[in-house]
Amino acid sequence: MWKRRIRALLGLGRLDACREQARVQNRDLKLLSTINGFGAKGLLRSTTHRATPSMDDPLQVEEDAAMAGVQVLTRYCGIEAPYWGLFVTHYHRLGVRQLQVCVQNDRDAAEVESWNYPEPMTVQVQRLRSDVPPDEGLRLLDPSCYRHDAPFTLLADCDEYLQPLRSDLSLRRWFELFPERAQCSVPWVMCPVLDPLHEQPRGFWGNHGKPIARSEWIEAVASDHHFQVPPVKPGGRILSTPMASMGWVLVHCLSRSFEDTLLRQLHTRFTCVKNTDRGEIVSRVRSGDLPIRLRVLAYFSLQERYLDVPVPSLRGIDLAAQTRLLQGCLGESDQQLAREVFEEYRRLLRRCLQRLPTYPATTFPDIVAALPSPHELRELYGA
Repeated sequence: MWKRRIRALLGLGRLDACREQARVQNRDLKLLSTINGFGAKGLLRSTTHRATPSMDDPLQVEEDAAMAGVQVLTRYCGIEAPYWGLFVTHYHRLGVRQLQVCVQNDRDAAEVESWNYPEPMTVQVQRLRSDVPPDEGLRLLDPSCYRHDAPFTLLADCDEYLQPLRSDLSLRRWFELFPERAQCSVPWVMCPVLDPLHEQPRGFWGNHGKPIARSEWIEAVASDHHFQVPPVKPGGRILSTPMASMGWVLVHCLSRSFEDTLLRQLHTRFTCVKNTDRGEIVSRVRSGDLPIRLRVLAYFSLQERYLDVPVPSLRGIDLAAQTRLLQGCLGESDQQLAREVFEEYRRLLRRCLQRLPTYPATTFPDIVAALPSPHELRELYGA
């Protein structure tokens, strides 16, 4: 009797195990069916299928500029002056008519307000706290001072250029396709430039991006890469559609010229791993070394450029203004020495590139930690 009961229990156990195995396999098959090369397929699915403007919409489909209804929230400081016109012109061409420009002092505010802007364009200066780094100041900015000025807001720095890869889907129409989405993230296409007069119209995928959100839903700037917005439903996830698959990328010129990187090394107030040795450029290059930011630039400049994207022309940079700014803080001989050490480092780094972290499957801190110093490379290769 008890033997039959044991066999029955064992049979039920085996049946339960088979059912559990079948459940797991079925779950995994369902999960695989939701995945593609851009993310979950469910995030790409629109409930409305077509973005059809209402009859009283003043922006007709054929006249709807790519970024109509979008304002750009950005930051400005004096070292951006040589590149500001290029930034403004790019976004005006795409249909942006409102800029929210964050500054931390009176001089920068005056520079922004005195600029000769294309028409129509409205520029609103937003004052950040001057006693904190600019990234923290942006997080502390009250969004009520800009959320009512345009239906949508893009957060972008002056070296980031939103680029449509298609002509039939504006951002306004995209948000009509996905009425439940509060924000979307546009992925980086990295395009480091050393010489803006010799353009490099190709790039490679980055490991981050920047957000565009419905302005009225913005509660704060959560970080340099996200707005704080409410979830779709209480306790639910905050959904973000992969924008590359919809034909939108953000070209990130992490250097617009070699001189641009020198200026940032000398003046930046941002708190990140690239800036831990800010201001040490003279002592480092005179000893044959490089600051972290220039080592990182060498690493990124050596990456394979496998994406053919319409990179904005950097010929619009005010090279005279760039030269004046740099000469005011770094002598010409030190500039030349910095470039010589950089090119030597870049040449030696190319020889060991396969030993370094593979981008974008890594992080900035990991890249910085893995990059050898110029002295270590010279010892390694007997240079």
